[in-house]
Amino acid sequence: MARLMTGSDKRRQELLKEIEKITQTRIGVYIANPNVTPNFIDHNDPTFFNDVLESVGEVEKLDIIIDSPGGDANVVETLALMCREYCKEKSDYN
Repeated sequence: MARLMTGSDKRRQELLKEIEKITQTRIGVYIANPNVTPNFIDHNDPTFFNDVLESVGEVEKLDIIIDSPGGDANVVETLALMCREYCKEKSDYN
């Protein structure tokens, strides 16, 4: 069952749209394991993170906002590599 959007949800979406206009990028938002405590990024996140990337689609540039108190650095590297696959404009970073 879909959750109804609250006023703060709508405001959050409005603010993200404003940021996208300013930065000329698409923004994806990911909350790491919101129903688990502690909610660190772990080996399960790439599966869920892929859903965020698929919802954004292929774009020129991509900014990602991640809400997490930390986690496995190897998994974070995997998430970064996944982001690059959805960007037409590739970063100079290797």
